[in-house]
Amino acid sequence: MTLPSVHEVRQWRVTWVGFDALLMVAMAATALLGRLRHRAVIGPDTCPVRA
Repeated sequence: MTLPSVHEVRQWRVTWVGFDALLMVAMAATALLGRLRHRAVIGPDTCPVRA
């Protein structure tokens, strides 16, 4: 059994456009939440230590 030498896929453009759109939404949400200093973005390493 051998693999074909050529395989054409026509929907890759749609797949990558969708992925890029979701990636931009995720980055924008992270930037907005970081700007608002939401606790979902601000991790324990950025909080002052209480002794």
